Amino acid sequence: ICKSFLYLVETIEKANEDVLEFFNHNETSQSYITAIKWLGENHIITQCLKRGVGVHFGDLPEALRKSVELDFKNGNLRILVSTNTIGQGLNFPIKSLIIHSLDINPQQDIKIGVRDFWNIIGRAGRAGKETEGQIIFIALKEKDEKLFTKYTKIENIEKVESVFSILIGLRLSKSIPKK
Repeated sequence: ICKSFLYLVETIEKANEDVLEFFNHNETSQSYITAIKWLGENHIITQCLKRGVGVHFGDLPEALRKSVELDFKNGNLRILVSTNTIGQGLNFPIKSLIIHSLDINPQQDIKIGVRDFWNIIGRAGRAGKETEGQIIFIALKEKDEKLFTKYTKIENIEKVESVFSILIGLRLSKSIPKK
């Protein structure tokens, strides 16, 4: 995705057309400076950060991941390309979310769970920053459309109960005696 984005920006520039101002070179963001230290100036991630596009995934060096998160929260990055790490405890102010794959491991046909899908799409339009969110699910094949249907049916969401709610239920049913 990052390579495609950079190719698009470079193609627009070569045609002497204007690139959106935000995607002009930005060499002052903390994430860009950190990426140079960790990955080098020519790395694809560093080049994306220079253009205002963040990258977020599990194996990203922690210092770089934290600077990407901070720059995104502060509006220094307008686009964030991410794996499913976006749904794992991060509270980003996201207006639009594009999902192009539910794969965790395509070779073994392992996909994110339905609950994780809802957790991820719940990032769009977070309270306190955006009042509405937009989710775009890219369905290129019939298989993608079937997955979209499966994941968006409310009855397919796995039920989750905390240990606390289970204990309260047991106590109310008198399965756990009073002390």
